[in-house]
Amino acid sequence: MQALQALVEDLDHIVFTEGHDFDAVNIATALHRAVLQRIQDAKPQELCNVLWALAALDCLNPEWLQLVGSHLESTGTVDSLSGEELSQLWQANMAASRVLSGSEATSSASSRASLLPQSITDRCENSLASGYQPVTVSSFQSQVSAALHQLGIPHFEEYQVDGTPLSVDIVIEAPEGPLQTRKLPIVCASNGNGRVTGAGGKRIGPDYSSVQRNLALELVRVTEAAALASGAWLGKGDKNAADQAAVDMMRKVLNTVHCDGVIVIGEGEKDEAPMLYCGEKIGTGTELQVDIAVDPLDGTTLISQGRNGAVSVIALAERGALFDPGPCMYMEKLAVGPEVDPEAVSLESTIEENLKAVAATLGKDVSETTVIILDRPRHAGIIKQCREAGARIRLISDGDVAAAIQVAQPGSSVDVMMGIGGTPEGVIAAAALKCMGGHLQGRLWPRTDDERERAVAAGYDIKKVLTTDDLCSGDQVFFAATGVSDGDLLRGVRYFSGGATTNSIVMRSQSGTVRLIETTHKWAKPTITNPLLNGQLVSAKDHKKRAAGAV
Repeated sequence: MQALQALVEDLDHIVFTEGHDFDAVNIATALHRAVLQRIQDAKPQELCNVLWALAALDCLNPEWLQLVGSHLESTGTVDSLSGEELSQLWQANMAASRVLSGSEATSSASSRASLLPQSITDRCENSLASGYQPVTVSSFQSQVSAALHQLGIPHFEEYQVDGTPLSVDIVIEAPEGPLQTRKLPIVCASNGNGRVTGAGGKRIGPDYSSVQRNLALELVRVTEAAALASGAWLGKGDKNAADQAAVDMMRKVLNTVHCDGVIVIGEGEKDEAPMLYCGEKIGTGTELQVDIAVDPLDGTTLISQGRNGAVSVIALAERGALFDPGPCMYMEKLAVGPEVDPEAVSLESTIEENLKAVAATLGKDVSETTVIILDRPRHAGIIKQCREAGARIRLISDGDVAAAIQVAQPGSSVDVMMGIGGTPEGVIAAAALKCMGGHLQGRLWPRTDDERERAVAAGYDIKKVLTTDDLCSGDQVFFAATGVSDGDLLRGVRYFSGGATTNSIVMRSQSGTVRLIETTHKWAKPTITNPLLNGQLVSAKDHKKRAAGAV
């Protein structure tokens, strides 16, 4: 328990005091600090395990290796080291040698001068030559393997590391590329089609034989942070402050996502928006290149007036997959759910024809079909035609991204979305519908002759009906949204003494999964999504001071 407490204290210092990320490298560093501080009490196996883990993460300090080596020699425990422990020490030795030399080191015992005491070096050479393979399996290891087997998770025990006598207790499938996984041999019984089976060939649990990274589960922290920050402005009459609070927190958390991202739909051009502007590089800069579309607060007016339906949304796809709106900030839209054949409806058809097609597909009469439309003067003609066709109409003041998603939800009270809305919101909605199997058609709607001329000059076909794939062409699409104020799609932020709860929806196109997530946030825990400033939510007065550079 004392060692565990030391580890917790080190992690707290590294992450919260020194400001480092809560990642594998810093966790391993904290673990090693805790072990070295109590090296006299540590077992040889614990020391060897930690050294090997740090070497595998390329963060081993050569001085730590020498310190452990000297300790093992001075305590007379060298002869008791197992073959696996010796192999771990030698792998750590090669990694430390590489750090000092700046060049590649091999596992050959004669390739480089050892940083370990000679007695340990000799034992390592003998162990490598003998090809020792561990055969001991602990009861805990067996229990973990049994649990994985019951869950249907492919894995195997005592995985032999190529070129070494080192084995790993349990190995499961791990990421090999940005969005792919490496298939490893499966110890669990298989029915021949890659699915894990139990006794009698009965399927056990979901199919995890091809587990892949789901970025949407990382993106939900981004929208949660924006919602927590902007939700505090509900009904306070300052939509700009609410929007800025959402932008600030979204950008902060988005920069922790492991990707090389570019904002393609954001808060405007670089000279119009200081953060989350179109073209801004975002993320940690890893090899995963993606396009990102954001709307930190969809419904700024809704929040400022204390109305329902405001959400924070983000969509992510492969580089070049998201449609660039160019100068056309508005478009005609037609959204339907997955049950409707996208070929059966079209923006080139009349409203009555589209309503009849939707109703026929859903097995209902047009009089039972509900259309959701933004309440705008420009939609007077659409509303009139829907009424003449006999359809039910639901008018909303803002938030057509949420409206488009509702159309594709099972058991939804709305069947089709029509009208003219923002092109950026249309692209984000298309990403969500692609994940859900729904469909969105769009056609650019220039507001002025100047906007039309600029669009044509830039090569846009303003007469073309854009499909879901035109607006979001990627195969790897991720979407997340968090409610800011209560709405039909998501519940808004709920604040309580010492924290808040958020309600989010998370989607991924490749798997088709749609998750509803409720999260409890506690202000006493200094997480990255915490919107506190000096222990209190940012007041309107403080926010204006910050905007003016006063604090």
